[in-house]
Amino acid sequence: MIPLNHKFDGFAVTLSKQMMKQIILFLALIFSTGCVAETTRSQLQPTPQQNIATSTPKSTPSSFPELSAADSRRLDERFPKQSRQILEQAEKIEVFEIESCSEAFYPKLGRIEPGKFQGCRITRKAIIKDANLKQKLLAKLFYGVGSSPGGMACFSPHHGVRAIHKNERVELIICFECWNFRGASSAGEFGGSITNAPEELFEQILANAKEN
Repeated sequence: MIPLNHKFDGFAVTLSKQMMKQIILFLALIFSTGCVAETTRSQLQPTPQQNIATSTPKSTPSSFPELSAADSRRLDERFPKQSRQILEQAEKIEVFEIESCSEAFYPKLGRIEPGKFQGCRITRKAIIKDANLKQKLLAKLFYGVGSSPGGMACFSPHHGVRAIHKNERVELIICFECWNFRGASSAGEFGGSITNAPEELFEQILANAKEN
């Protein structure tokens, strides 16, 4: 007969081996799971190079993107082509800084008053004759009008533009603060929304305060 204590010893040894196998399997499972998770994180996390490659370039005030078809339609509605052509064909363009006044709310073509623009007192004035500067100003104006999503319910204009070509004249009165402008030309009255995109160039031109 085999002693009882011998059976217990064998059972204890067998149980100990089984527990060791289970512990080893458990540790191996934990290690492999951790490696998979780390690999997944490294694959999902973008590298600095990927961030640079997928970033969207921003346009600067001096290099606007081209107007979309919808922007072009808005430009034609707010600033009709016939009135724009007077600006484009004029040999010189006058740019004004003015004191806001009630007369400017409803611009019209009348007698040109010395020291005033659309009935408001002129505080600064510049005349643009340089073709490149003129083209830059018109590009900013047209982009500001066409790309604007809409202005605010206010109008306190402090800037103006006048151009004359042969017997035709166009005048714009602009409120960059409220994103609105109004105008009058030999072809009729017009107006709508405009962004403040051209404002920086206006200030540069007026700061020079000399004929270009």
